[in-house]
This record gives sequence, structure tokens and C-alpha cells, in this order.
Amino acid sequence: MKRAWMYLLFAVALLAGVLFLVACGEEEEAAEETPAAVETTAPAEGETPEATVETEEEGEEGAEFSPSALEDLDSYRYKAELSIEGMGEEMEGLEGAFGMSEEGAFVAPDSYQAKCSVNMGSLSMEEEVISIAGETWVKPGDSPSFEEGEPTFCTGEFTPSEIASALSPEDIRRLKGDKEEVNGVDSIHYSLDKAALEELLGLAQALGAEDVEQFPEDVTFDIDIWLAEDGGWPVKTIFAFSGEQDGQEISFQLEANVTDVNDSSIKIEAP
Repeated sequence: MKRAWMYLLFAVALLAGVLFLVACGEEEEAAEETPAAVETTAPAEGETPEATVETEEEGEEGAEFSPSALEDLDSYRYKAELSIEGMGEEMEGLEGAFGMSEEGAFVAPDSYQAKCSVNMGSLSMEEEVISIAGETWVKPGDSPSFEEGEPTFCTGEFTPSEIASALSPEDIRRLKGDKEEVNGVDSIHYSLDKAALEELLGLAQALGAEDVEQFPEDVTFDIDIWLAEDGGWPVKTIFAFSGEQDGQEISFQLEANVTDVNDSSIKIEAP
């Protein structure tokens, strides 16, 4: 499972590098083909003429991606679901699919609540967590009450803010997005698959980039991100991956949704 995550992170890192190379190449081409516009003004008597160079701001208009923007919201609810089909050697002995869901809420500045469930073959586990200002309470399985302590598996790895941190390159805004409403929020939808990434790699090489690392041939993926037009926070994200691991086919999908943004009815209290 960790290797599958690495493929996605590799894709995102590679995307950032390719977009940087493409942007640099386009800037160099523009500099060679089109001279910068220069405005001159008549100097006053005895003064030296000055030139003012006008530059045009680059990048397409759209949502400005900010991984930390979720922390600026007053509150929200979220749900993340991960499913894996096929197990490598690390999961040997576990039959069937692996599934994990995390559902919870956030209230600024530092309170969150989450309920997590895990299913691995015939094994099923649940855990609930409340964290306020650094204090954490945990309720495992069918336990009737919370106790102070650290969670076993409901560690916040699949919270929207944690997922967004893996998408840190702001270069994603260079992709062409489509306006869509998702989860009741006006958003910009950005989509990237292996074919699109290979096109970017070809463009980067055509612009003179050297040693551009290729994506593994036996891996396919799709990344879809919806960013709020106002604020740039991820309203919805979907990572889908398929490929071969340790000689066995494996595929997984991670989907995270943010809803009820700045809803004053969301309350998180100590148990």
C-alpha cells in the first residue's frame, strides 16, 4: 500500500517539475520572439530619460491552490474513503479488499473529531477520536466511553488537510480547469491522467529539458481535484491508481469530500 502511495506522490512531484520546465521554456521562447514592451516618457529639462518595462502576469485565471487554506475556514465536515483491490506481499494472508473510511469535522482553530473504520478481509475495526487544543481522547470499537490517549489507526492521515499537503506544488494552477459546482461550492475542476502527463513530458523535452524522468509503463492513474473558487481549498479530491506490485495486480481509489463549510452548528466538545 505504501508503494502505491509513492506512485501518486511521484506523479505529483513529477507534475510540478514538468510544469516548471514547461513554464521556463515558454518564458524563454516568448523572450526570444517578442521584445518586452517599453514605455518612454519625456524627461523634464536636465533629467535623464527613464524606461519602464511592462510585464504581463503569467498563469491562467482560476483558483489559487493553497494547501493550508482549510485551516482558515471556521468549520467544516469531511469524509474520506480508501479502497484497495488486490494485495501484495505486505498483505499476504488477508483475503479480499482493504477498505478504510474516515468521517469527521473541524472547528477552528485546533479542534477536530473523527470516526474511522477499517475492513481487511474478515477483520473489522472502529475508532473515534476527539482532539481539542492538543488534548486527545479516544474511544475504540464498542467501548462506551472516551479515554485520554493516542489513537491506534485513526490518526488523521486521510483528513482533507493531510491529503492537501501531498499536493503542495502551486503549479497545479497552470492546468486548464473547468468551472463546476461540487458539494454546493463553486469550484474549478482540474484533472490529470497518465496520457496528459506524458504530453507534458513530451513538451518539456521539446523545449530542451534533459533527463526528464518517465512514469512507470505498467502504472495508470487519474487525479481529479476541485478547488474552491473563493479560497483555493480542496472541496473534493480523487486519486485512482492501478498497476502491478510484487507481481500482483493492485488498484486503489482515495476520495475525500469537504462539506458544510463555515456551518455554525458544528460543535466539538471534550467528552
